[in-house]
Amino acid sequence: MPGAAWYRAAVAATDEWAAAVRALVNAGRKPLAETLGLVLPQDLGKEREMWLLVTRMSRRPYRPAADAALAPYRAAPAQPGCCCTPPPPAP
Repeated sequence: MPGAAWYRAAVAATDEWAAAVRALVNAGRKPLAETLGLVLPQDLGKEREMWLLVTRMSRRPYRPAADAALAPYRAAPAQPGCCCTPPPPAP
């Protein structure tokens, strides 16, 4: 029966590791989306669709249709003079 105890310990450790990975992924979703110029949708299903499109674009050759599919998730460009845009380079 010592094998069963080792098995239970391994399952418990794996569960804890999985929870840590999920927390890490959840914490990084918003910063990654912002870095990619995307806005997280409020609907979880739409967010999953967005990440699926991002993943596909990273694995497949570029196609304009894929770029157009991501358009609804893109962040609006910063307005000139907004505090979020860096000043133009000095001449």
